[in-house]
Amino acid sequence: MRVIACSLRPLGLPDAVTGVEFSHDQRRLLVNYRRPVPGPGGARLFGLVLVDLDPLRQGAPATVEALHDGDDVHTEWFSPDDALALWATPERVAVRDLTRPGSSPRMLLRAGAGEDVTGAAFDRAGKRVAITAGARLLVHDLVMGSTVEWARLDQAGDLEAFAAEPSWDGERVRASVFARPDGRGPFRVGPPPRDPRSVAPAGGERRRAPRLESPAHG
Repeated sequence: MRVIACSLRPLGLPDAVTGVEFSHDQRRLLVNYRRPVPGPGGARLFGLVLVDLDPLRQGAPATVEALHDGDDVHTEWFSPDDALALWATPERVAVRDLTRPGSSPRMLLRAGAGEDVTGAAFDRAGKRVAITAGARLLVHDLVMGSTVEWARLDQAGDLEAFAAEPSWDGERVRASVFARPDGRGPFRVGPPPRDPRSVAPAGGERRRAPRLESPAHG
C-alpha cells in the first residue's frame, strides 16, 4: 500500500478527488475528479477514470483510462467479480465491461422527466443492479438487459420525498427515504435501510412515508 500511495501522488490525490474505489482484487482503482488535473505523461484527469495498478508491480507508472468526462458522478462501484465498473450521475447509470479493453460503456438507465438518479448497487452475484431514481426503486438485470420497477413512493399529499442509498438484503432491495414535510424546511432522512419507512419532520413528531421496499423476488 505504501508503494501504491507514493506512485499515485501525481494523480492529484486528495484535493481534486471526490471518490476512490478499489477493485476487490486490489488491481484497479476508480478515481472521481471534481476538477481537471494534469496526470502522468501530460494526461488530463477529469471525471471518472480507471487506474490500472498492475504496471506498478514491474516498476512502471500506473495506467489511466477515462470512463466519464464530467464532474457529476456521485456513485462508483466495481462488480463483485471486478468484471464491470459502474457509475451513476443524476441523469443515468452506466457500466463498462472491464474484460473487454476499449469497449464502450453501456447505459442501464436514463432518469425520467423530473427525477434524478440518486444511487445504484450491485447484488452479491453481480448480476443485478438496484437503482433509485426520484421516487422509484428499480432493478436492472444485467443478464437479460431489462429493468423493472420494484417499488415507488408517489403517494399524493403534503410529503415530498425521494429515495436513495439502495442496498441488497438477500433477495430484497431496500432504500433510504428523504422527505421534506409539507414542502417546507430541510430534507430529513429516516432510519437506515433496515427500516426505511418513517421520516422525521422538524418538530419531532414522526410521519410515516410509504414503505419503500421490494417484495422478495426469487
